[in-house]
Amino acid sequence: MRSLRARTIFWALVPTVLVLVIVAVIALVAYERAIRGAAEDWNAELARASAARLSEGVSHYSRLLESFAAGEDVRSMQSDRVGKALDEAHSRLSVFDLGLVVYDTTGVAVRSMPVRRGIEHAPFPVNDLFGRVRRSRRPSFSSVYRDDVAQEYAMLVAVPIQSIGGDFLGVLGGITAVRFPTPGAIYAGVAEMSIGEGGFAYLVDDSGQIIYHPYGALMGSRVADAEPIVRALAGDSGATLSHSLSGEKVISGFAPVPGTGWGIVIEKRWGDTVGAIRGYNRLLLGLLVAGGVVSAVLIFFTVGRITRPIRDLTRGAQRIAEGDFDHAIRAGTGDEVQVLADQFNRMAVALKDSYAGLEQKVEERTRAERRRTEQLRAINEVGRRISSILSIDQLLPFVAHSLRDTFDYYNVNILLLDAATGELSVGADSSTEGIIAPGSVTVKVEEGITGWVARNAQSVLVNDVRRDRRYRPVDSLPNTRSEMAVPIRIGGEILGVLDIESRELDAFDEIDLFTLETLAAQVAVAIENARLYRETRDIAVLEERNRLAREIHDTLAQGFTGIVLQLEAVEEMLSVDGPQVQDHLNRARSLARESLNEARRSVWALRPQALDELPLDEVLRRETEQFAADGIAASFTVSGEPRLLSPDVAAALMRICQESLANVRRHAAASEVEVTLAFTEDSVHLSVVDNGRGFDQGAPGGGFGLVGMKERARLLGGTFGIERRPGGGTVVATTIPLDRR
Repeated sequence: MRSLRARTIFWALVPTVLVLVIVAVIALVAYERAIRGAAEDWNAELARASAARLSEGVSHYSRLLESFAAGEDVRSMQSDRVGKALDEAHSRLSVFDLGLVVYDTTGVAVRSMPVRRGIEHAPFPVNDLFGRVRRSRRPSFSSVYRDDVAQEYAMLVAVPIQSIGGDFLGVLGGITAVRFPTPGAIYAGVAEMSIGEGGFAYLVDDSGQIIYHPYGALMGSRVADAEPIVRALAGDSGATLSHSLSGEKVISGFAPVPGTGWGIVIEKRWGDTVGAIRGYNRLLLGLLVAGGVVSAVLIFFTVGRITRPIRDLTRGAQRIAEGDFDHAIRAGTGDEVQVLADQFNRMAVALKDSYAGLEQKVEERTRAERRRTEQLRAINEVGRRISSILSIDQLLPFVAHSLRDTFDYYNVNILLLDAATGELSVGADSSTEGIIAPGSVTVKVEEGITGWVARNAQSVLVNDVRRDRRYRPVDSLPNTRSEMAVPIRIGGEILGVLDIESRELDAFDEIDLFTLETLAAQVAVAIENARLYRETRDIAVLEERNRLAREIHDTLAQGFTGIVLQLEAVEEMLSVDGPQVQDHLNRARSLARESLNEARRSVWALRPQALDELPLDEVLRRETEQFAADGIAASFTVSGEPRLLSPDVAAALMRICQESLANVRRHAAASEVEVTLAFTEDSVHLSVVDNGRGFDQGAPGGGFGLVGMKERARLLGGTFGIERRPGGGTVVATTIPLDRR
């Protein structure tokens, strides 16, 4: 009987223990699998976030180089001007401790700072990088390479140098030293990333070389065959269970660094991740032993009660392992089985919250990055376009409409400050309710949100205008709910206010404010450029008028002086010799006619309304007819389809024609002149042909007139030439393209 009871207890205890062990194994495997999935998701998201932050950090330096490469001195590609610009920018770009180098279109160094022997006229140190920048016209980062000039390992950040029209002029390179185990200056911030306990991050360049690792001895090693590195450099991001460089089992999150060819890898020891569950495994084994002893005593009474919650626990653990985190395991036994069930329930809730939090964070970050990308694209596009607009009347409406169309704003206003009156006037309006004519509406600086911004030179973001006492309703904009305004200023001078309104409450945030402030700074620079252009043009007009005034003075004054002398001679000889008197009178008459013709030509050249009232062909026809009045046969013809020319092109061609005819009159001794104006699809051509003595190509200089004509054509992107005709005579030819902006 005792032996039968023992066998009964034994056979009853063995299945019970087996069930408990199976349940524990399934639960632990399922939990470890869930923990691994959650850890991989967390590490992958952390790697992407770290890569984005690192990209933003290093992009700061490429933007600094791009800003410097856009300067007029650098784009001139003249060694002296480039050297001066490098001197001035050296302190701002001190992070490039091995210097800044400007390369021409063939990849040959033009100038460097600091000047180092051997770098001038040296070829570009990384050939494939130069070609990549030239093709993409975008900044690019090199791998670590050996700098032969500095005799150090280095990394190069290269940005294109482009003309205003987008032509490739060369490459600006910023070189920073990579002195292992010290991280390079442009990515040293990776050392500050907080990965959590037991984790660390390291960075590799596009050749698989480690350029940063918390264990300095590994920096400089090549590990291109490791799976996380291979996938990161291929542009993939994610996480996987792998082995570290030291052979330890780790969870590796990886991602490419946007804007570079680098990859970032985040590792966390697998033992740290699953340490808690393995400790729980030992606790579970202890509970199983205790349960087995109790079961041996109470097997006859508790077999059914024990096996039922164990079955529930098994099914619950399986459902949790399959991802059903809403399932709750119910075990009201009050013993270890219930504790285990409660632990599984807590784990399920924790995993559910973790997944929900990760999904929400990923979604929020994705939305924010998409929005930031769109705004950066808009800033880049508007900035690129407004840099070529030199008219405020064109600039302000373009900015207003671009902002409204890009971001679907309710209203965009650009108001300009009149320093004399202290009032803001609408310079451009882009409202969905209608368009306000520029200058038709004014705002005092003591009124409204825009007035407050102009008065205090500070930005304002109001997400509910009804709660802001500074807001003043406008009848034509009844649906305004949110408003954001920033000052447009150059240095300490307020030029105006950029104001945006939305129909939605809480429509704006700090990202929108940063975007608007960046655009306002670009608009301020564009307005200042337009003003400087207008002032420069006015000064040029004034100088031209002064030159013509001096020319009139020199020609007419001398002519009339001669007339006076001749008339005085006549007066003295009236009583002496009749034929001589007639001779003097004839000479005085001739001088008077010449001076009168010269006066007519000079007055015609000074008339500012000539090209405003008549097209260029008619102006040149009249100029030719006036020239023919001097006794030289002159003809004018037009070929092609006449087109409306810009004021600058028309004025330049008129001045070149006048100067050419004047040269014929003074120097050519010609009897015939032909003036031809020819229009083609993409250019306009002016030629002045005479049959005079010809132009001496070997004569030194060429006179101020020829220099002026060449300069007028060059400033408009055209060509000017003068050559001797076979058989005698001279051809003056000018061609100006019509597709320049």
